[in-house]
Amino acid sequence: MKNQSSFIANIHTVYKEVGKEWLEKLTFHIAELANQWDFRFIHPLANLTYHYVALVELNLTKEIVILKMGPIGSNIVQEAQWLCSFHHRVPRVLNIDENRNAFLMEYLTPGDTLKSLVQKGEDDAATRIISQTILELHRDQDEYPSSYKHLADLMPALSQLKGLIDNGLLSKAQSLFLDLTLDRTQDVLLHGDLHHDNILLSGDTWKVIDPHGYIGSPIAEIGPMIHNHFDCFPCHEPMQKIIETRLKILCEMLPYDPKSIQAWAFCLTMLSTAWDFEDNQKVNQLKIEEAIAVDSAKL
Repeated sequence: MKNQSSFIANIHTVYKEVGKEWLEKLTFHIAELANQWDFRFIHPLANLTYHYVALVELNLTKEIVILKMGPIGSNIVQEAQWLCSFHHRVPRVLNIDENRNAFLMEYLTPGDTLKSLVQKGEDDAATRIISQTILELHRDQDEYPSSYKHLADLMPALSQLKGLIDNGLLSKAQSLFLDLTLDRTQDVLLHGDLHHDNILLSGDTWKVIDPHGYIGSPIAEIGPMIHNHFDCFPCHEPMQKIIETRLKILCEMLPYDPKSIQAWAFCLTMLSTAWDFEDNQKVNQLKIEEAIAVDSAKL
């Protein structure tokens, strides 16, 4: 598989022998799905990470759509079910094959990510679009399966940071996380990874892709757009100012308590730090700086 060495390495690392066997049979699986769903394979997308994603053409309608697949144990089917729980702000799901861990969905064009606005110096506009997306997603939910994890189940990951970072910072995150997940009366189905790269332009509408899928407070949806820093912080502004401005816009546009918005942003930035440590066995100091900036923000 040309130019996809990191994708292959990821599949081997995460899925071990199951992933290796899946990769060996990937061409066969695609051919089976092409016959089942009557499509013509075009090409895989660039920069694959943990799932196989390709463009295909439906033979009957000539519509170009996305084929997404993963090994046994991946969250492909859960992702497709998540998308089917909404009517707006998501791509259409055309077919799902639970046995092959695959689905077809709408191809979003032009497909620019919300990061493109940040890179143009329009970070405030991007934050407002995320806010509006959160509002529309949460007012437009069907019943959802009970198989999704609750955010409270993620809290133990924070303990990995014990002895590696300031104990006061860690204790505050653990205490706040516990408090924030006690009341579950307003819980919704969350995207769980709603950052700039997962919001794409479709015509003149912004739609979301690649959900993780959790149950929890709707306020928690704001976390990833704060702590996901890859190319998504304006380089000409100090981090503290960017984070404070984003938080103020979120507080202005969302009908939630500002202290809860700040608390969720802090807790989920700390959780992301723990996950980074789990993956790389070292503390991401930039994430710690982000967490401190969130915690000290003046709203």
